[in-house]
Amino acid sequence: MALKDFLAVINHVDVARSNRFVVEVQPPNIPGLGIKPQEQINLMCQDVQFPGQNIRTSTDDLRQGPTRDIAQAVTYGNTNMTFICTPGLPEKLFFEAWQKLMFNSVTWQAKFYSDYIGQIKLRQLDRLDMVRYGIILHEAYPKIINAQEYSNTSADTIQTLQVEFAFHHWSMDEELYR
Repeated sequence: MALKDFLAVINHVDVARSNRFVVEVQPPNIPGLGIKPQEQINLMCQDVQFPGQNIRTSTDDLRQGPTRDIAQAVTYGNTNMTFICTPGLPEKLFFEAWQKLMFNSVTWQAKFYSDYIGQIKLRQLDRLDMVRYGIILHEAYPKIINAQEYSNTSADTIQTLQVEFAFHHWSMDEELYR
């Protein structure tokens, strides 16, 4: 491919940019949170990992010669998001309230899976804010709320919160492709 062909493609369709995205966290109903705090959560998402997928394989060694890895199933890893925090850490309180749907803090008994799963929509935008790609993380929940560091040596640094989400699977956001 010649340089002029490459430039023609770039000039015609542009390139995807990693800072052009929208996150829509849709938790289950969390009692006591009042208005929809996820709207602020969505705005304050600084970083997100659009998840990949992995094909789990097994070795086929029943035949003569070199072995083959054959597809067995699909698996998904967790995904991370970083949120900018505002005073009073309502972002952290939001995810802590969501996690409280997962277990009884007195008996430590786990609650029902269907009571704490939500979904997360991830969308990639172009320079005109048009959605160009979108996926939905199904059966999502905040598995880990990472520790937050505070330090007297970090002058006026923005406080962030990193949350690791588990989810069952992801699919294309069909609503975008109709």
